[in-house]
Amino acid sequence: MRNIIICLTLILISTGAMGAPKKFKCPAVPEQEDVAVKKAGRFFTAGENLALKGQYNRSMQRYLCSLKMKAHPNTMFNIAQVAKLSDDKTPILKLLNRFREQNPEHAAVPEISRLIAKMEAGDYESINPELARPAPESSSPPENDPVAASPDIEENESLAPEPTPTTPPDRLRKMKISGIIAVAGGAAFTVMGIGFAAGSAAAKNNGLAATEYSDYTFYENQHKGFAAVSVISFIVGVAGITTGTILLVKRKKRMSQSSESSSQSFILTPTGMQMTF
Repeated sequence: MRNIIICLTLILISTGAMGAPKKFKCPAVPEQEDVAVKKAGRFFTAGENLALKGQYNRSMQRYLCSLKMKAHPNTMFNIAQVAKLSDDKTPILKLLNRFREQNPEHAAVPEISRLIAKMEAGDYESINPELARPAPESSSPPENDPVAASPDIEENESLAPEPTPTTPPDRLRKMKISGIIAVAGGAAFTVMGIGFAAGSAAAKNNGLAATEYSDYTFYENQHKGFAAVSVISFIVGVAGITTGTILLVKRKKRMSQSSESSSQSFILTPTGMQMTF
């Protein structure tokens, strides 16, 4: 009976430990920039989902972690919105102050400090008073975007590049087909060149072994003809392979640029939050 009670107690303790919520801890910023951007996007999405559920403290944790990975105006805008929408400002202020203390050299610290000052002064109405709008085509920042208008954040425009024009899928597909055809054709001409080179060498050997002048002349002409065709085939083959490779590499680069552009676009929610990183 005693053993049964001990077993049941251990089971209850282990079950409770498994069910206990884990304390959130933001990881270190990866050295590779592309990895940091991906992590920033994942934390941004998590913060967005929690904010839409009204879990502002947990949302702020994720948004600050996203900001730590990669500075981005959308992230800073949503951080300010969460601070404004939250009913309990105390834990939000603690999170903001902790971020500033732990990341004193971060590019967004001046904007974080301004947000903290407004919250401590109770000036919540001046926090993101209007919805942020997409940046205009001109290089000047939008007047109603407090993050883009801040001189402390402008120097970090390279961290949030303008969306790259996307290439239509049909054109990408044509580039792929053209590249494959060019590489295949180039390879075929290269093989042909090798065959004619072998034929030229064989004709030359036959000419050297000929006992009559007419046979020697025949094989010599054949040798020269095969050699000329071989050279042309090699040139066409190399040109085809090079052209096809360039097309395929360009297609891959444009696909990458298109995906990056789509990941940096954003839309506005009814609460004014920007929903994509």
